[in-house]
Amino acid sequence: MSNFGGSAWEWREERQQYYLHQFAIQQADLNYRSPEVVEEVKDVIRYWMSVGIDGFRIDAVPYLFENESLPDEPLSGDPNAVDTDASYLSHIYTQNQNETFDMIQQWREVVDEFSAKDGVTRYIDLLDNVIRYWLDKGFDGFRIDAVNWLFENTSLADEPLSGNTNANEDEYNYLNHIYTSNQPETFEMVQQWREVVEEYKAQDGLARALITEAYADLENTFKYMGTEERPGAHLTFNFFMISQLSNTSTAQDFYSSITEWIDNVPQGKWSDWVLGNHDQHRIGSRFGSELIDGLNMILQWLPGTAVTYNGEEIGMVDTPVSWEETVDPAGLNAGPERYQLFSRDPERSPYQWDNTTSAGFSNNTNTWLPVNSNYLTLNLAEEINANVSHYKVYQNLVAERASKTLRRGSVNITVIGDVLAFTSGHLREYEPRLVANLGHLPGIEEKLDYLKDIGVTGVWLSPIFRSPMADFGYDIANFTDIDPIFGTMDDFDDLIKKADTLGLRIILDFVPNHSSDEHEWFKKSIKKIDPFTDYYIWHDGKVNNVSGERIPPNNWLSVFRGPAWEWNEERGQYYYHQFAVKQPDLNFRNPQLVDEMKDAMTFWLDRGVAGFRVDAVPFLFEVTSLQDEPLSNDPKALPDDYLYLVHNYTVNLEETFDMVQQWRGLMEAYQEPERLMMAEAYADFETTLRYYGTPLSPGAHFPFNFALITDVNGNSTPADFLKATKKWIDDLPPGALSNWVIGNHDNHRVASRFGRELVDGLNMLALLLPGVAVTYNGEEIGMEDTYVSWEQTKDPQALDAGPERYLQYTRDPERTPFQWDDTTSSGFSNSEVTWLPVNPRYPELNVEAQKKASVSHYHVYKLLTAARATPTVQRGDTQVEVIGDHVFAFTRYLT
Repeated sequence: MSNFGGSAWEWREERQQYYLHQFAIQQADLNYRSPEVVEEVKDVIRYWMSVGIDGFRIDAVPYLFENESLPDEPLSGDPNAVDTDASYLSHIYTQNQNETFDMIQQWREVVDEFSAKDGVTRYIDLLDNVIRYWLDKGFDGFRIDAVNWLFENTSLADEPLSGNTNANEDEYNYLNHIYTSNQPETFEMVQQWREVVEEYKAQDGLARALITEAYADLENTFKYMGTEERPGAHLTFNFFMISQLSNTSTAQDFYSSITEWIDNVPQGKWSDWVLGNHDQHRIGSRFGSELIDGLNMILQWLPGTAVTYNGEEIGMVDTPVSWEETVDPAGLNAGPERYQLFSRDPERSPYQWDNTTSAGFSNNTNTWLPVNSNYLTLNLAEEINANVSHYKVYQNLVAERASKTLRRGSVNITVIGDVLAFTSGHLREYEPRLVANLGHLPGIEEKLDYLKDIGVTGVWLSPIFRSPMADFGYDIANFTDIDPIFGTMDDFDDLIKKADTLGLRIILDFVPNHSSDEHEWFKKSIKKIDPFTDYYIWHDGKVNNVSGERIPPNNWLSVFRGPAWEWNEERGQYYYHQFAVKQPDLNFRNPQLVDEMKDAMTFWLDRGVAGFRVDAVPFLFEVTSLQDEPLSNDPKALPDDYLYLVHNYTVNLEETFDMVQQWRGLMEAYQEPERLMMAEAYADFETTLRYYGTPLSPGAHFPFNFALITDVNGNSTPADFLKATKKWIDDLPPGALSNWVIGNHDNHRVASRFGRELVDGLNMLALLLPGVAVTYNGEEIGMEDTYVSWEQTKDPQALDAGPERYLQYTRDPERTPFQWDDTTSSGFSNSEVTWLPVNPRYPELNVEAQKKASVSHYHVYKLLTAARATPTVQRGDTQVEVIGDHVFAFTRYLT
């Protein structure tokens, strides 16, 4: 079925054969299964690139290939389609065939040829020789039209009925176009065009752009982007806000449409947003004029490329076009009774420049399509002169796109009642945490002077690697790349340089136990593509002898509650995850995986990092026998709780200590200055000390000492503090370096655990006892936990616990924004809505207020860090004691 209605086949008397046309009769489909045609089209791309164009919008790209067997397409089931409508069928054989995605990638290569020559990025369309022709003319890229229709199934099988009851038999929607759209060859063809484009980039160094138009489901749409090894389109139009939303849509509908794209866009690919085009009714007509500015805001401020159709910036609406005035073939083919269902003329009427003849579009009173009768008051000139107008709102929106906030910031989207709200900005930009930072790299660089001022000498950053953010970046999708919400590799290099000039050392969070389930390794492991097949821990599982149902291999539990095994349907096996489902454990019994992780460490060491904090190190290995773990008999633990079992077989195995020693050996090659490794291990004292290694095989420079977190609290006695501190002074291995941690991103804040009055005392312990002091951001000013409601909760550990028990597990209260001053959102963001709520005490509890006060936690902290530089604290002995029932005291002295 043709998109313009009626049969997609037209008899040609001269040739005595039918030819396929997925659009108008005068638009015969090219055969992309012919290598000669493929080369011709690539030459077209090269031609336009040569004449200087900047890229291509590839039209109708899903239609490049059709199923070779030419089977009938099924009915769509659309009740509004008659049997002559395109929507009468489901176009499973004529759209988005696999070859189409490859073709896009080929075209991208053509475009990149030109970009390589002149360094100018182009966007891409289809057809190699045509592509080359236009690239040679200097164009910068192509929009590829109707790409999904490039190929058809060669079997010419009938397409099945769509089931659309509103479609006539000769309408496109009458069939499911499974043989004429999005055929496999289409994707391959796009890849070929990409190759043509890349030819030009190789010649002059100028990048060209390739953009595909494909109305398809999410999976097929993303296929047009190609793969990491063979890229396709630079952008594939995101039509979700056109195809999924209308004036009856709820805030939740908008949320779902937007997040479906943001959450699933392939790693390393770019988002885009399209609200209107020449094939769809105008925004003001679809949603109402009152929503034009709001929709343009969504378009311009969501992360990625904004695509605006002419006239939307001034709020143009559809123009009524009579049957006699209709020129659109899709409308004409439908006939006078149904043309309005198909005509695209109303959104294509002349642009409204001013209130002169034909809206300033022409000096002729008759134009190709009628001018909208509202042009006397709705035109660009009027919008420019008005104090408030769609045009001026649009100008401001576009101006904001140049800001760092919108170019590199993160986005938070929420539904509040009937309102869709989104905050786009550097929600984490101005937060240079002393430890476990979640800040934007340029923002951290900006605040390094503050860290220098308070006496900090090293900065540990929580994960900055590419991640889908299922667990605040601890689910890593690429161990050697930076997530765009934090910045770029250039930003990182600038941070290292600035830190070096200030004498500060940058330490990264290394998360070796697991990756994200969106890591390429995991995707290839699912498909059993070597060498990635065994990069993760897989098992067939067992069969329940009573029910006959498939069950996990054993009773192991996740730290985040529930089974530690998750079934993967595609691979037909369970995978192991000690944390979130989206964090599959890496298999450190695989030597190639071990080398991969060492290569990742080397990558960052070569870039100048001072070392690593190794996350969740006890979990690296598990017993290969997979035996059940025993019950803990903890009366407070539910069967799904991690504490329900004693974890004899999944933590602190012998192989784990050896792996830490291997990493230390790798780091020993880097000297001047020496690089540092800190190990995070919640374990008993004897086990924790083993992470130091031995004199012959050293391990971590130090494992974190969590005694002041796990062994004492607000109810502890001086004797409890004596016990907690004395063992870390007297019982360490010879030559071992002690350390003191009073707070971190996984535990409630010091002021909340011990009370505000003990903040300075606890900081005194951490900073003046012998060894390394580790301060979590905000402890230097006495920040407190912030109440975070269930609706505001972001922590996956808490979300897994449910609304009744989330407060027992949530780590959000200690992770709220840093409190810089008393301005909006405590100076953390210029938005009133932040990723987690700001503590309500921020107007008086903030850095600026404490700087101005004569006595404050901030001033005490600075005195303590200054004291650390004295010989007594650097090299002196330590005596700890209990005085009476209420005093714990310690003395630092030189002998």
